[in-house]
Amino acid sequence: APAVADMSRNEKFLLLLILLAALFIRLPHITDEFIRPHEAENAIYGLAARNHLRYGPVVTGLANCLSTGESVPKAPDRYLNHPGTLSLLLAASFAFLGESPAYTRLVPLMFCLMGLVIFHAAVRRRYDARTAFTALTAAAFAPSWIYFGKLATHPPFVVPFVLLLADRFGSAAVDEADPARRHREAILLGFLSFAACSIDFGGAFIVPALLIAYGPGRRLIPVVLGAALAFSLFAAQGLWLGGPDAILSLFHKGVMRAGSDSTFGVLDFIRVQAIDRFAWSAFTPVGALVATAGIFHAGRTVTERTRFLLAILLWGAGYILAFSEAAMVHDYWQYFLIPSAALLFAIMLSHRSRFTAAVLLILFLDQSLRIVERRYYSDIGWYDREFAAIAWAREHGKVSDEIWTKDAMRTWHPAYYADRKFSHHPELTDSYSLPIGPPR
Repeated sequence: APAVADMSRNEKFLLLLILLAALFIRLPHITDEFIRPHEAENAIYGLAARNHLRYGPVVTGLANCLSTGESVPKAPDRYLNHPGTLSLLLAASFAFLGESPAYTRLVPLMFCLMGLVIFHAAVRRRYDARTAFTALTAAAFAPSWIYFGKLATHPPFVVPFVLLLADRFGSAAVDEADPARRHREAILLGFLSFAACSIDFGGAFIVPALLIAYGPGRRLIPVVLGAALAFSLFAAQGLWLGGPDAILSLFHKGVMRAGSDSTFGVLDFIRVQAIDRFAWSAFTPVGALVATAGIFHAGRTVTERTRFLLAILLWGAGYILAFSEAAMVHDYWQYFLIPSAALLFAIMLSHRSRFTAAVLLILFLDQSLRIVERRYYSDIGWYDREFAAIAWAREHGKVSDEIWTKDAMRTWHPAYYADRKFSHHPELTDSYSLPIGPPR
């Protein structure tokens, strides 16, 4: 199939039209404060990005530093559960554009659009134009990609690199006879694997997905090496900044996120993830039904098409299955499932008449916009406790004063907005207080 550069003028115009529509559908509320579901991610990584710029890389160690105040902290409060790449990307945006809610959301939005372009190119390389544009539309207007596509969390940043890696991995298989091309592809595959894994652990699940979909082979070596290098550097950074305790803490956190202490059963997990999260929030009921039906039309013979689809499907489901507790707490990990769901959706519609396909696509778009408004935009009470503490802090004490709170702060909103340290003191009689006596 032709590459994007070889598309007809009409195809290029349609691609541009869909991307512009995808951009504009994400602009509402882009300047709002971080008051909606899961926007604690914007607060924590926005704070870390701010600190990269005001404290410098020596203090932050290129990790997520969550200290507050203008003075350089003697003992930086570092968050070492995830790499610092995401906050560094936000810091780069802040350095050029300034810090604001809009610019915090603009960076993941740009990566979301980049993922859409790469996804369309990968599908177009393997299918016809109709399937590619249907898949692009389904991904662009899936509720989870509309809302979480402008959230400063890891999935929007990981997806473009994983999709390009899966695309190039399958394409490279065709060019084994060209040594020069093979070497260039190996470098590219290694870089893409390194980039995806440097953003978050979710990128690493593409390695076993490619192994299962394509089988073992030398093409997989640079992918493994890229992931290994990313994790080695992250582990070395953790040892340097936090010592062995940081590695042990990360290990225990991973075990907990895998569901070792979970109280939900297998059936509860399937119901929540497949119905409550995927069908009713991430991809719409009609989208979920059509995509499920698309499995029966995906092809029974092993081809590059089926291998690519299997790879992105296994990758998307891998993180959710491996870290089930994280998936139950944070529904933005459903973001990883959308590329494979959108492709299955498009495959199914390609086997229907144009009229039927158009009706189903319109129903999908209608349900999607309703879900985004009801499930995400209208739900603005998530952080009332934190914003009440922020309001009190702004009216009391000096900017260097610590704030004591009777109820624990659940997110980093107070530190981000008030730029002050908040600590939990359940013995207080009032909701908030300036420090009383020596610090605990």
